[in-house]
Amino acid sequence: MLLACTRRAAAGAALFAVVLCAPGGAAPRDAEADPPAWYLDPPRNDGDWLWGIGQGPTLDDARRAALKSLASGLRVSVSASFDDRTHVRNGEIDKTTMERILEEVQKTEFSNPVLEKAASVHSGAYALMKVDRRAFTRDTSAEFDTAVRLVREATRGVARKRAIEQFTALQSSVPNIRKALALGHLLQAADRGGAVEESAAILADLAALEARALRAASALVFALEFSPPDADVARVVTGFVNSSGTRVTERRDAAGLVIAITTTARQQTFYGSKNVLLQVTLAVRDEERGGVASKQYDVNGSSMSDYGAARQSAMAELAEALRMAGKPGWTFALGF
Repeated sequence: MLLACTRRAAAGAALFAVVLCAPGGAAPRDAEADPPAWYLDPPRNDGDWLWGIGQGPTLDDARRAALKSLASGLRVSVSASFDDRTHVRNGEIDKTTMERILEEVQKTEFSNPVLEKAASVHSGAYALMKVDRRAFTRDTSAEFDTAVRLVREATRGVARKRAIEQFTALQSSVPNIRKALALGHLLQAADRGGAVEESAAILADLAALEARALRAASALVFALEFSPPDADVARVVTGFVNSSGTRVTERRDAAGLVIAITTTARQQTFYGSKNVLLQVTLAVRDEERGGVASKQYDVNGSSMSDYGAARQSAMAELAEALRMAGKPGWTFALGF
């Protein structure tokens, strides 16, 4: 009896092995060899839904790819919407502004996306996602209105303010201005009509306000305050400020702002190398309002010859540090 059971078990195992090796048992039944038809010919965006398709090693990856492709579709629509009414400088569309807006659009996140279809394949998965167009338009419109309101509150009466007050008000509003610009163009692309004319004037005002914020820095004039041993630091700061579209003057009465330079230096020798460790503080103040910004830099320089050469090396590092800190906008290098 035991022998018969053993033979039946062996036969069953052999049959199971045959099934696994047979061509029809090589993959799960729901796996496909080719992309599904709906992936090759996906639905077009319409008045009800925005669509996106994606592929990835897992279904979650495919879903994320589909939402990214959906955002890319909106990015294309926004890119096509730029015209002479907005972001014009010297007769041309401001490419920097346009690229920044398109980058923001590409990062769009969608609330309550729906997985319409999915398919498994040997290499991963495909996904078809959709987003309720009306709900997306409603949410985007609410965000746009909030950003516009914040900009208007922060810049109300800005034309009547002193140069530094205009600058700080406009500078602090730049993130919301840029957010509102991106949302406004996104709203136009998603709404396809109702919001276009309504938001066009607002977008033109925002673009003009952003341009004014960029020009506000050029109205600033700085004087430097430093001790004689820090004259080399003052030369580096002067070169940076003058190359940024504004200027440094030696006349305190002609400057609205003062950059006070203070330093702390340490000298060390390592294995024959002379090293200077320099801490530089740039404190910007308004003669009427007091301190308005500050920034600290820690730089060092080295030389095999002497400490003077090591300090010159530190000046080169300071110039590079200012340049890097000022990449988003030169005033960031001063702590604004």
